This record gives sequence, C-alpha cells and structure tokens, in this order.
Amino acid sequence: MISKINDLLQSLVSIIMSILPNSPVQPFIDSIQSVSWLGWLNWVVPVGTFVTIGAAWLAAIVVFYTYQLILRWSKAVGD
Repeated sequence: MISKINDLLQSLVSIIMSILPNSPVQPFIDSIQSVSWLGWLNWVVPVGTFVTIGAAWLAAIVVFYTYQLILRWSKAVGD
C-alpha cells in the first residue's frame, strides 16, 4: 500500500517537473564552476557562512512578524 502511494507520488512529481521550464540561471552556474580563483575567494570571504546567517536572520524575522500578525488578529496585542 505504501509503495503504491510512493510510486504515485513519484510519478506525479515527475509529471510536474516535466511541465516546469528549465532553470534560467543554470548556464551561469555551470560557467561559475570553471572559475579557479573562486575557491580562494570563498576562503577569504566565507560566502556560505554569510548566506547561512542571512537565512537564519530572515527566518527569525518571518517568525516574529507572523507571530505578531496572529496576536493582532486575536486582539491580544494592540496597534
């Protein structure tokens, strides 16, 4: 039963993925992979760490405003 549901979901996802267009940024990503000095730049300026910190900050802001919106809807917090 579970395998049938899994097969159904996989076929549904493959149909959806075949309908969606290809990524417009894929050629740029492929061209960036050939840059040899990018690893050195990432060692000096840790871009991955910056992205992780930015994503955590953005998630915290979204949670705060969502919580604030829910409290305002329930009239627990004033304007």
